[in-house]
Amino acid sequence: MDKRSFSIAGHRTSIALEADFWRGLEAMASERSISLAGLVREIDETRETANLSSAVRLAVLGWYRAKAEPSAPQNRLIDAIAHRLVDLRLEIEGTGRNRCRRRGSWRRLGLLRLLLL
Repeated sequence: MDKRSFSIAGHRTSIALEADFWRGLEAMASERSISLAGLVREIDETRETANLSSAVRLAVLGWYRAKAEPSAPQNRLIDAIAHRLVDLRLEIEGTGRNRCRRRGSWRRLGLLRLLLL
């Protein structure tokens, strides 16, 4: 356990966390381009638990979960790209490479394949 002190809302407070939680908290702050103290202050202002250390752990856990699970908008985008890729493939296969109905379809197909890799 590492213990660090911060000034929050005009008073000093200490938080004791495991090293992995400190690393996660630092990554969160870095991603948002704010200081560690600023992030802890935000967590303190929005926490629903009595213990600040627990609130910080929950915030780090939630941040990692959000990174691990694709969001609904990302899923919709991936589905839309996949459907368009299938449409383009069927269109190209149906007309032959040299007689593709849409100008640039082969290039778009290549770009879509790169996006899905």
